[in-house]
Amino acid sequence: MPIVRNISSTLALLLMAAAGHSATLVDTVLAKYGMDAFKNAKEIRFTFHAKVAGMGPSHTWSWKPKADSVTSVDKGISYSRKSMNEKEKKIDKGFVNDMYWLTFPLHLGMDKGIEIKIDSALTPSPKKKEPLRRIAVAYVQEAGYTPNDAYELFVAPDGLIKEWVYHRKGSKRGAAWTWEDNAVIGGILFSREHKGIVRIHFTDIQVR
Repeated sequence: MPIVRNISSTLALLLMAAAGHSATLVDTVLAKYGMDAFKNAKEIRFTFHAKVAGMGPSHTWSWKPKADSVTSVDKGISYSRKSMNEKEKKIDKGFVNDMYWLTFPLHLGMDKGIEIKIDSALTPSPKKKEPLRRIAVAYVQEAGYTPNDAYELFVAPDGLIKEWVYHRKGSKRGAAWTWEDNAVIGGILFSREHKGIVRIHFTDIQVR
């Protein structure tokens, strides 16, 4: 699943410009999902659920993006992501996975070490076969918990992600999920339901 990335607010757009692509669609995605509101968020609290046949783990987190600090509500442990011991790193691996599911669209404008390509033609989405623009995102740095992951985002003209395919370590074979149950909370758009081989969903999202 997703990995720890360093932050650069303009890198994704610069990569696209260097590759000769219009930055418009990425701009549209970032605006759609509330990048400006995210930059001002002091705390995001959420509960992540991963279920198969109704069974699976749930994790509740409190995240302060500006301070880059996290509280695992379940474990009663708070830590700074700038300096972690081994126990905190194990907890953080779970946090990063859950947080990326929640906020991935915003990372198109934040993460270093990514390559972004946008198809010029429409592509049928893998699950619902809806004609959409495909954005291919590849992480090329040997860093983080699961390096070299890649994603295909299937995006509507208004910047809304409808589906994605996750390629672990850039493998050709990927796993597809829907992006559903969208809600704007604190100015940020969240997709709270993802249907695939595992049902991923979120509850109790709060932004302040």
